[in-house]
Amino acid sequence: MLIKHIAVVLILVNFVFSEPVDVYKYLPKEWRGMLKNVKVHSDIGMTIYDFLRRYNYHYENHWISTEDGYKLLLHRIPYGQNQSVSDKKPRPVVLLMHGLGSSSINWIIKGPNDGLGLALADHGYDVWLGNTRGNLWSRNHKRLNPDIDAEFWDFSFELTGRYDVAAKIDYILKTTGQEKLFYIGHSQGTSQFFALTSLRPEYNDKVALMTALAPIAYLEHLSSPILRLLADNMSLLQTLINLFNMHELSQSQLTNLLIGLVCAKESPLQEICATFTYLTSGFDRQQFDKSFLPLYLSHVGVGMSINMLLHFGQEIESHHFRRYDYGREKNLKLYHTAAPPDFNLSAIIAPVALYYAENDFLSSVKDVEKLKGKLPNVNKTRLIENRRWNHIDFIVANDVHDVINKDIIAHQQTFIDAGALTPSTGEPISSTTERTKGSSERIISQSIYTLFMTAMLVLYY
Repeated sequence: MLIKHIAVVLILVNFVFSEPVDVYKYLPKEWRGMLKNVKVHSDIGMTIYDFLRRYNYHYENHWISTEDGYKLLLHRIPYGQNQSVSDKKPRPVVLLMHGLGSSSINWIIKGPNDGLGLALADHGYDVWLGNTRGNLWSRNHKRLNPDIDAEFWDFSFELTGRYDVAAKIDYILKTTGQEKLFYIGHSQGTSQFFALTSLRPEYNDKVALMTALAPIAYLEHLSSPILRLLADNMSLLQTLINLFNMHELSQSQLTNLLIGLVCAKESPLQEICATFTYLTSGFDRQQFDKSFLPLYLSHVGVGMSINMLLHFGQEIESHHFRRYDYGREKNLKLYHTAAPPDFNLSAIIAPVALYYAENDFLSSVKDVEKLKGKLPNVNKTRLIENRRWNHIDFIVANDVHDVINKDIIAHQQTFIDAGALTPSTGEPISSTTERTKGSSERIISQSIYTLFMTAMLVLYY
């Protein structure tokens, strides 16, 4: 009952306050005592720029526009830690795309070597880190305001692939003077690529190799009980979304503080956070440093459209990898069929490397092997030898450098050696530093995120 009381208090507080609050004064005395000696992870609240400066990497910001009016931010790391602009050695170009509800920070937060973005830069790559529309770095549009215009949030992973990834690839190739680049996606980042290259097959010719980490296409055998519960109650979820007029899921400062306190290393409640993470991605206590847990969770849910979540729910429910289901009437107008058509995976002729794991609760072996059978140019498949490896281990595992990063770099090198692309010089160009700002209208979406997180506490008990 105490946990449930806390959940209700936190939800109400988050609805009322848009400015920072002292969460302690809203906690019962029992919790104040329990958490009084807990230290919030010192890195919570740091941005990607803070981490890059800490690790001594040069970075650039590049704003791009999509065909449908969204303004997105690309983070570029043009050369490695111990390299400089005077080094004119040619650099192959790589674009990395994060998973659902995340951002570009995923690729660098583990630091040099373990952070794939930094490891690639240190191995001579010109690294570009993408941000999907709607996250904290890409809440901009030519005419729509994300805080008041529901139309801003009317997109799923199909459109973020079709327009966002396309715009990123075009901009990067134009900026670097290259004809092709390497693409690396994790989870949703793979779905976006599959959507793009199936709907706009001309983009296959712009990619030397696509590396899919924990690829998400078919979700029939997904085993995460949390996501399965959501998928099994899609009609109820849709009713709640309509009732609250929800369009976005994002964190708030209160949510971050909650995560920092409850999930901290010294917190007696940290196991709740760990269990929530494992129930989503798969249990692997050996590869996940629990002291890193609050920092990792503070960068999950940094802004996404509700439709993104609904689209994946539709994929789970339908056992298909297909376009967004708007309902019979709108489907007939858009697709000329009552049900949405499947993505044409046979159109994806770019070389694809598939990395997947037996203990991944989202990207199951059976579903990846089904995907493999549909793709015409699978260049490499690797089922991770560690049978405990899970969905997020591809990004944050203790051994991620030895197990994943080294192999990706070695495999891409075979394409470089074969002359698959002409490297760029990685020369920096003029750029801007800007962070998009939210407003008080975001509080409802932030509250829903807090509702989701605190509901996990309730369910745990």
